[in-house]
Amino acid sequence: MIDPPSCEGLEPRVLLATFSASQYFPTYIGYDWGYQTTQRVNAGALATGTSVVQSLDGGLFGQTNVTRMREVRTALAPDPSRTLESQWGGTPAGLRLFGRTDSVDDTALRYGAGLPILPLQFEDGRTYSNSKFVSGTAGEATVTGTISSSASVVGLESITVPAGTFDALRVDITLITSATLTSMDGAQPLNINESITLWLIDGAGIGREERTTDTTLDTTTTNITLTRALSGTTILQQLDSIQVSGRGVPISVGDDSPTTLDGTNFGGIDVEAQTKTRIFVVRNVSPNSVTLATPEIAGDVAQIFMLSGEHADDFEVVRLPVSAGIESGAVARFSVRFNPSALGFRHAVVRFSLAGNPNAVFSFAIRGTGVDLGRIDVTRNGTIATITPGAPADSSLGTFFGNIVTVGDRLSQRTYRITNFGNGPLRLIGTPRVVISGVHAADFVVSAQPLAEIGGDGVTLFVVRFNPTALGTRSASVTILSNDPTRPSYSFGISGVGI
Repeated sequence: MIDPPSCEGLEPRVLLATFSASQYFPTYIGYDWGYQTTQRVNAGALATGTSVVQSLDGGLFGQTNVTRMREVRTALAPDPSRTLESQWGGTPAGLRLFGRTDSVDDTALRYGAGLPILPLQFEDGRTYSNSKFVSGTAGEATVTGTISSSASVVGLESITVPAGTFDALRVDITLITSATLTSMDGAQPLNINESITLWLIDGAGIGREERTTDTTLDTTTTNITLTRALSGTTILQQLDSIQVSGRGVPISVGDDSPTTLDGTNFGGIDVEAQTKTRIFVVRNVSPNSVTLATPEIAGDVAQIFMLSGEHADDFEVVRLPVSAGIESGAVARFSVRFNPSALGFRHAVVRFSLAGNPNAVFSFAIRGTGVDLGRIDVTRNGTIATITPGAPADSSLGTFFGNIVTVGDRLSQRTYRITNFGNGPLRLIGTPRVVISGVHAADFVVSAQPLAEIGGDGVTLFVVRFNPTALGTRSASVTILSNDPTRPSYSFGISGVGI
């Protein structure tokens, strides 16, 4: 089957419209992240240090199981050692911040029922706002008030950090806390304004953070600017043990730009009569064997490669590795078939992980385009009987040219009609558009070629002349190449007799 011309690469880059909170901000337990960190306090000298973030079991926060994200900062003036902790929960409602503690000012704040930051599925270009009660302690004082959040999803951007170069999802977050701090000395207004920009890496979490915090207690304001850039994480370390490719071209973790070069862009496929299958290869580039993770639900290798996204039903994993285990240097192959259910761009994401670290997800985007293509039908002009592809010469179909004398330049001529009974354009792609071949091809000539493109329900004509050069039956074949996915090569026999 031939691919329709000019259908692949119709769009160089399309941002995925919908994102998953758990995919871009993982809250699972047992991993750590390292950052190179800089900090400036009240426009003072810039301090450079490190941050290590660990995800720990947080237990229940009300009715929600939360994960503690503990961060230890070192060598950052004015506090060379600082431990911060936040409690995050991935709930059916999305990503929520439940509380924060700080070892330096001895604060412990909680947000009523969790402050919603992002819904479970969020969209590019949208802003999500929420507000909750805040309560807690600062030293021996109590804190009560409200905290509000506004998270704007900016889109995918390329970032370079010490851990590498990634396509990361940018989210701009504003947190505003308006509270009252009450101690034995009385009540004081406490206001904290935080402006945070996060660049989130698919499957790995925060790749870069830029944060500005203004804390005003009574009439005194402290300004802190902080930047963190990812230097390494146990999640990416495990994903580094495998390499994924399509058509021999590497596909990076979280690749969001489907292209025909690596096979992640399936191109234009007819919605009625065509599919396309692409093969992808997972290579173990580590010195140790690895195993593709199998979901516990089914214990079935067929579930290893998961498809998600807006049009996941238009794609199907149709070939699976022989085994989930991959020895060092060996490969596992899987295939994905695209069968569009509607016109236009169709998007999905392929996801899989490795056993022992199921939350270290390798994912990449795939795309195809549902199109309408033409459908070819050939008849002798003035008749309705289709000349079936592969049919021999037949006088009832107008493909037998009769008995023609071989002297005096006598000839016989037939006019044929090409009808496009499809909705989309029918393109004739042969050179020439109608080709005569076979033993006696020289006795037949196409004296008038058809049009190169026929619109839906349109027709075009071509003319074949028979001028025998010898006695007896003279036979040949007519071949028409087109973008019809069901009949890409349409051939039938013609003949005549020289007398």
